[in-house]
Amino acid sequence: LKNKQKDIFFEQEGNRSTQKILLVEDEAPLREMIGRYLTMKGHSVVSCEDGDSAFKSVSDGYEADTVLTDLVMPGLRQGSHLLSDLRELLPEATMILMTGYAFNHDTSALSSSDDSNSHILQKPFKFSELEHLLHGEQPAPNPKSEMGVEMTAS
Repeated sequence: LKNKQKDIFFEQEGNRSTQKILLVEDEAPLREMIGRYLTMKGHSVVSCEDGDSAFKSVSDGYEADTVLTDLVMPGLRQGSHLLSDLRELLPEATMILMTGYAFNHDTSALSSSDDSNSHILQKPFKFSELEHLLHGEQPAPNPKSEMGVEMTAS
């Protein structure tokens, strides 16, 4: 049986957060690394291991400025479907879909969106690429981007 982890809340003491971010990533080491980086940058982060717990967090009242989610995860709500569901609850939030796969997966939640608040972030990525998206800027294309450590695409 899989041991289900509780959602993790990262918050940097003494530093006012610039954004409230909902981070959804099923790989614990990657989720923790991204969460810690965002926290070090002054963001407030609620971290979930799957789409179902992320949807519950928002349904229970968490008002994220940005949703950063993996595309393929366990559970009923995969990244693209999660974004569609969350768009109803968080219409003003920036939606960022992380993927290590080619774009043959369902990204209709982003491609059908008419706003500039929806983005696809190809794994592996540099943290600077993520920061560009968080600040409303489009990062320069970088097909060989790296985070400085090896990431497993999922």
